[in-house]
Amino acid sequence: MGVSPETLRNWVRAAGENRPRGRRTGAPAEPPTPLETENAALRQKIGELEEER
Repeated sequence: MGVSPETLRNWVRAAGENRPRGRRTGAPAEPPTPLETENAALRQKIGELEEER
């Protein structure tokens, strides 16, 4: 794409300055969507299968 790593790093930093990080905002977390719930279950299953292997 022709973008230098330093330029990209600056863009990421600039975008992150206006966003709150983590759960420190004090706002209640939204319940996970069904897709997020399914993804979490699948990640857990993958972990179990990799451990068995």
